[in-house]
Amino acid sequence: QQYRVVRTDGSVMHCLVNSAPIIRNGVVCGIRTCLLDISDRHEAEQKRLQSERRFRTIFEKSPIGIALFDWEGNYQHANDSFRRMFSIADALGDDLLLQSLATFDKRDLASLCSGSELSREIEAPQSAGTRFLHWQLTLLEQGNPSSILAQVTDVSDRKLAEQAKLERAQAEVAQAKELVQFLKQEMHKTFTFNDMVSRSPLMKEIFDILPEMADAPTTVLIRGESGTGKELIARSLHQLSQRKGAPFVAINC
Repeated sequence: QQYRVVRTDGSVMHCLVNSAPIIRNGVVCGIRTCLLDISDRHEAEQKRLQSERRFRTIFEKSPIGIALFDWEGNYQHANDSFRRMFSIADALGDDLLLQSLATFDKRDLASLCSGSELSREIEAPQSAGTRFLHWQLTLLEQGNPSSILAQVTDVSDRKLAEQAKLERAQAEVAQAKELVQFLKQEMHKTFTFNDMVSRSPLMKEIFDILPEMADAPTTVLIRGESGTGKELIARSLHQLSQRKGAPFVAINC
C-alpha cells in the first residue's frame, strides 16, 4: 500500500508500506513492516499526469484539426477542431475526409515513411461553398509505420482574400490596358491634322510610345521644325502624365 506520511516538521513523505506477519511455531507473534520512501517517484508521477492533462487540453482545444490515422488511412482519433471540419459523425464528413486523403498517393506515403513531412493545400468543394484546407502529415514512429499524425488548418479566408486580391489586380491591369489602347486611338484621331499620321511612320511611332514616356518622371526633349506640332505632343504628354491636374504652360521662345 502507498501512504502519505506527515513528518513532525510538517513535510510530507510518500511511502510504500509492505507488511508481513511474523510466525513462530505456527503462531503469529508480530508483524514485520518495511517502509520505502517513494516521494521522488510520486512527484515524478504527478508531473507526468499534469503534463498529460496539459497535452490533452492543448490537443482538444487547439484550433488546428489534429487526427491520427493508421498506415491504411483508417481514422483512429481526432480533436474537436478536426471533427468540426469534417463532421465525422455523418456520411458527408466521411466522404470529404476520404477525398482529402486520396490526394496523397503512394509516392507521397513512401516519402513519408522515409522521414519526410508532407504538406499540401487541398480544395474541398461543399454545398455551402468551397473550403481550402492545409494538410500536414507526419509519421509518428520512423521505420515502423504504425500511425500518421495529420494537422489540418482551414485557410479558406486567407485563400479567398488572395483570390479576391488577384482578381482585383487582374481587373486593374485589364482596365489599364484598355485605357492605354483608348488613349492611343484618341491620339491618332486627335492628331490627324494635315494627314500627318497616315503619311509619316515616324509620327505613328511617336504616338505609340507617348503613354510610356508620360509614365516616366523625366524631362522630354521634343525637336522639330516650326508648325510640326511640338506643342501638341507636349500637351499630350502632360495629359497622360501624373501632372495632368496641374496647369500646362506653353512658352514660345
